[in-house]
Amino acid sequence: MLSIGGEKSVLYNQQHTIGASPLSQTLKTEKNNTVMGKDDFLKLLVTQLRYQDPMKPMEDKEFIAQMAQFSSLEQMQNMAEGFMELKEAQMKMLHENYVAQAVSFIGKEVEALTMQRDGQGKTIYDEEGRAFTELVQGEVRGVKFEQGQPVLQVQFVKGEQSVTRAVRLEEVSKVMTKKEPVEVPTLPKEMGEEAMKDHG
Repeated sequence: MLSIGGEKSVLYNQQHTIGASPLSQTLKTEKNNTVMGKDDFLKLLVTQLRYQDPMKPMEDKEFIAQMAQFSSLEQMQNMAEGFMELKEAQMKMLHENYVAQAVSFIGKEVEALTMQRDGQGKTIYDEEGRAFTELVQGEVRGVKFEQGQPVLQVQFVKGEQSVTRAVRLEEVSKVMTKKEPVEVPTLPKEMGEEAMKDHG
């Protein structure tokens, strides 16, 4: 909802005292984060019309001005809701593209400078506040999700062991298509012997 008039909220008090202005009992100012919506505005306008002084009714121009404010408030609220829906749609599309990109890396060789993290996924820093990093180069074997975000599972050889590291997409610096082994055709035994005689 949109806030009208800063830190001002409108509340309706159903207990009215004789001799006091009902409208003055309707308005209460609270210094909080409560905002005024179109339904609150309409209730305020109806209350004002109900308890107006019969000898001094609201003038047409004043009524028109308040209705214009109500219409403007409704339009702004609808616009804000439209922007929120658009933002949610864009975020959903961005996340889907992010996931599709991560999946497309499976089977490819990647190079990445990763941040070393603890068991809770937090980056590890040294005494001087510098993050521990590790250069990883290997094949993407799969994709996992951490806190809703895709993370590449990169397998590579370290020493004599095969290890797997979790690599985020923003850490990838190079992507290479995995090179398939090339088979060298072998000659039949007879052809090989003839070739040796020719060279002899």
